[in-house]
Amino acid sequence: MSDFSVNIFAIRVEPHPDPETTALECARIGDYKVVVQKGIYQDGDKVAYIPQDSILPEGLIKELGLEGRLAGARQNRVKAIRLRGQLSQGLVYPMPDKEIGADVADELGITKYEPPIPASMSGEVIAASGKTVKYDIESLKRYPDTLSPGQAVVMTEKIHGSWTCLGLYEGEPIVTSKGMSSKGLVFAQEGNDENLYWQQYVANKDNLEQLAAKLQTDSLYVLGETFGPGVQDMHYGQKKRQFRVFDIYVGKPGQGSYLNHTDLTAAIEDLFEAVPAVHVGAYSKELAYEQANAEKSELADHIREGIVIKPLEEKYDRDIGRVILKLKSDAYETRKKGTEYN
Repeated sequence: MSDFSVNIFAIRVEPHPDPETTALECARIGDYKVVVQKGIYQDGDKVAYIPQDSILPEGLIKELGLEGRLAGARQNRVKAIRLRGQLSQGLVYPMPDKEIGADVADELGITKYEPPIPASMSGEVIAASGKTVKYDIESLKRYPDTLSPGQAVVMTEKIHGSWTCLGLYEGEPIVTSKGMSSKGLVFAQEGNDENLYWQQYVANKDNLEQLAAKLQTDSLYVLGETFGPGVQDMHYGQKKRQFRVFDIYVGKPGQGSYLNHTDLTAAIEDLFEAVPAVHVGAYSKELAYEQANAEKSELADHIREGIVIKPLEEKYDRDIGRVILKLKSDAYETRKKGTEYN
């Protein structure tokens, strides 16, 4: 699964889609496009791809001529923008002497933007090494050829909330967020009455225990999205916080496995609600982009964040590990003053 990196790629150069735009063209990395000045790059040039939510050091900002043109209070954060109608995601920086795939984030002094954590998402934490799952999802744009046309997949709506783990390890509760889980940390049972993750555990404790009994295990991890008021900037019209399941891992970390879509749906029946499935069937990239950029969420009268795509039967890939990919909508990527708490 993905960690933040600034890798070296050999780019493809394509015309800007607006035929009247003569001074710009596109550098392509996978299915990402970065709008660049025409004539600077050639097919095969090696560049560092600087993704969205990168924080750039002052010297690099000056070298790229981007003073006062980036996002954030310090105008040092990379965000997606539209240039003459073309979505431009990230930046490229020439590094012809580097090997393809090398991570140059440290060399360039680039770090990942981490938003301040709201009080409701923070709390008392304790170490639980070996008892948490690490979870992240690569972008379809970075790995556009991982899924094959016609492959049986499920596409689900990506809800703009906060990743939430409601788990059990040998019967003991494991409650954590994505960032904490990756570090082997969980929220303590004491002192977290106002913590949104513990509030979801309390609300779903009986159902979690029933699910464990149904699956005949004392160790499992129900992974879902907590959303609604006080979580992110998109509330989905909810008056109180909701929880929707997108994955279930059965067994101890490193020893168990994820349920496939059919088994997950059967397992949570009458116990939990799942994230909306927007397509179950044959995969095509065109359909994925169509679903990601659908006008509205399945849950509310506002934009869709995007989608998550999984094979109907669990699969693993040499490059990305477990095959699960996300694709965010253009409208979401370019919205103003959005929040993105982990």
